[in-house]
Amino acid sequence: MLLKQAVMQFHYGETVKSFLIAAAGLLAELAQLSSNESSTALRLCKNYLAHVKAEIRLAASVGGLSNLSEVEQKLKEAIWEAHINRPAEAGRLLGEAISLVVTATEKAALRLKSENIL
Repeated sequence: MLLKQAVMQFHYGETVKSFLIAAAGLLAELAQLSSNESSTALRLCKNYLAHVKAEIRLAASVGGLSNLSEVEQKLKEAIWEAHINRPAEAGRLLGEAISLVVTATEKAALRLKSENIL
């Protein structure tokens, strides 16, 4: 793997991972809200998750991380779980998505470590 490609893949992977971690935090907060507060918060959360889906597609196309389709699928499932008011299940799915991103960027991280960049 070329160094430039490793940097791009690692960068975009870390960006997606950060968005997913933030989304998991939002879902955890959503679970703490009362039913009166949750409808608006749920809409905002689902919009944020849709934004994360766009970031995954960007990482796949620009960053060269073509193996993010399973991450996107987990995110779609998480959006559905949030929609039916199961934030804990949505959070679990986001955890799986984060793990998949780490796996997808493993080769890039190893290449960067071999160059003493990480």
